[in-house]
Amino acid sequence: MNRVHLKFVLRTDRTNAEGTYPVYLYASINSERKSFTLKRYIPLNAWNEKRQEVRISYKDWNLINDDISRFSTKAEKMRIAADKDEEMISIHQFERIFRGGAKDVIDIFTYIEEDIRQFGNTFAYPTIKMYESQSRKLKKFSNKLKFTEITPLFWKQYDSYLISIVNNDNTRWKTYRTIKTFINKAIEDGIFKTDPLRGVKV
Repeated sequence: MNRVHLKFVLRTDRTNAEGTYPVYLYASINSERKSFTLKRYIPLNAWNEKRQEVRISYKDWNLINDDISRFSTKAEKMRIAADKDEEMISIHQFERIFRGGAKDVIDIFTYIEEDIRQFGNTFAYPTIKMYESQSRKLKKFSNKLKFTEITPLFWKQYDSYLISIVNNDNTRWKTYRTIKTFINKAIEDGIFKTDPLRGVKV
C-alpha cells in the first residue's frame, strides 16, 4: 500500500515585494519528501492553517482553493490506481503530475511540448531541437496522434512513410529512439502500463 501525505502551508519565511507569502505543498510519498510552490501569494491573515485553505474574505480564495483541491484529488486518484495495480509511487512520478498534469494529455505532441516546457532546462540545446524536429516530422504523418494509437502497426506505417521521404537507416533509428524516449516517460507518468512498441525491431 502506498503512503501519500500532503500538507498545504503558508511559507512565512518567504515573502515577495508586495509583502505577501507563498502557498506551498509539502508531499510525503512513501517516505520520500519534497516541497512544491503553488505560485500563489497571499497575506498572512488570508490563510486558514487548520483547514489548509484560503479564507473566503480574500479576493482570489476560490481560485487558490480550487488548486489545492485539484492537487489533493490527483494525488488520491494516483494512490488508488497504484494500489490497485500493486505498484509503488515515487516522488518523481508525483512531481511530473503535480507540475504538468501529464495524465491529462492524450496526444503525444502536447505531451512532448509540455515535457520541454517543464524540464527543458535540464536538456542540452541540441536535444530540445531534436525533440522539436521529430515532433514536427511525426505531425506531418499524423497531426493528432493519440497515445492509444501508438502500436506496432503504427510504427510499421510510420517507418514506411520515413522511407518514402528518403530517411536513411540511421535517421529512422533516431526517430524510433525519440518515440521510445517519450514512451518511457509516459510509462513513468502512468499513461502506459507497458511499452506499446515492445518487441518492435528497427
